[in-house]
Amino acid sequence: MKKRALPYWFLWFLVFNVVVDEARINTISPVKKVLRTLKSGVDPEVYQNITEIISSKGYKFEEHYVTTEDGFILCIIRILPKCNEASGRQKVVFLQHGLLDSAHTWVNNLPEESLGFILADNCYDVWLGNSRGSTYSSNHQYLRPDDKEFWEFSWDEMGKYDLPATLMYVLNHTDAEKLSYIGHSQGCQIALACFDEHPIIQSFIDLFIALAPAAYLGSIKSPIRYIAPFVKTVEPVVEWFGNGEFLPSGKIMQFLALFLCKPHRIPFVCSNIMYLLAGYDSKNTNVSRLPIYVAHTPAGTSVQNMVHYCQGIVTDRFQKYDYGLIKNLQIYNQSYPPLYNISHLKLPIIIYYGGQDWLASYRDIHKLIKQINYTIRSTHYFPDYNHLDFVWGLNAAKLLYPLILEQLSRV
Repeated sequence: MKKRALPYWFLWFLVFNVVVDEARINTISPVKKVLRTLKSGVDPEVYQNITEIISSKGYKFEEHYVTTEDGFILCIIRILPKCNEASGRQKVVFLQHGLLDSAHTWVNNLPEESLGFILADNCYDVWLGNSRGSTYSSNHQYLRPDDKEFWEFSWDEMGKYDLPATLMYVLNHTDAEKLSYIGHSQGCQIALACFDEHPIIQSFIDLFIALAPAAYLGSIKSPIRYIAPFVKTVEPVVEWFGNGEFLPSGKIMQFLALFLCKPHRIPFVCSNIMYLLAGYDSKNTNVSRLPIYVAHTPAGTSVQNMVHYCQGIVTDRFQKYDYGLIKNLQIYNQSYPPLYNISHLKLPIIIYYGGQDWLASYRDIHKLIKQINYTIRSTHYFPDYNHLDFVWGLNAAKLLYPLILEQLSRV
């Protein structure tokens, strides 16, 4: 038996139970039930990739590919502004997704409810990033995803290599002098790391909007905090996952989206698992979209990246990856990983955070605010929001996104 098969065994066990249950209820065989479900009543977005979804909504798009200094080939998606070209060059906005997510997160809802589409409707030139190892950025100049070396990265490398390469590509391609940056969760974390590693990048950002920023993690409420102390290094975890890949998107997630996210199962499977990790806010969840969410998220990352998050939970430090004493000395020339210095940031920052967020907690957000207080233009607290409401919330288009549009219009 392959070592990486264990996590999938549990998922298939759930699927098997659902199929058998459906067959018992509807008195047809499990196989026929599977085929019938696959052929009818399924939202096509479960199977569509991001460009197919964008096109199906009537928006024009472009796919661009950026090669990082260490060889990763990243896909970035451009949604062209829906306005008259005669109005002149449109302002560039770059959106970066969070952990285990992809550019899908910005177009997961209906056009009038998705930030990516809303920005395009308001004449912004929208660019969607995809971090290395996610669904649309799993290529490399010399390595393959089957290679263990391919997955030897964490959000350190995303901040050091991915973000500078993509941001400079967008600026060069559009001839824009500056762009506005919107990040969610890890998308904020890698931006902070990037601005410390490459201070010059700050001069190209006219506004940094941070949605549920993940930086300090010592006070998260998610059950992940109970696992974190046992995950000190990457080696034992890789033993469970084979080559170092963690929770990729694919056929299994599409299968789960079909059978675990059906309306009569939502309260017990799909939404509750989501709430358990991100925080509760059931009133703000569009349950009809859950199959689409689950089909495309999680979108994959590396085991090493997950270990890095666990290290942050245990240490409560915004620091680089801890390789252990010997390798730390080789890489950092010191026994402990260095801290990121974010107290010297100079670009304007606006922070949004939620009271029901179990991954970016109130205490951790305020610890971050205290560190970068000098450059913060404003903070906005949504007491009922969980971690995912900032990108998927039902009322985000009414409560949150108008604020973002107003702030973008001022720069």
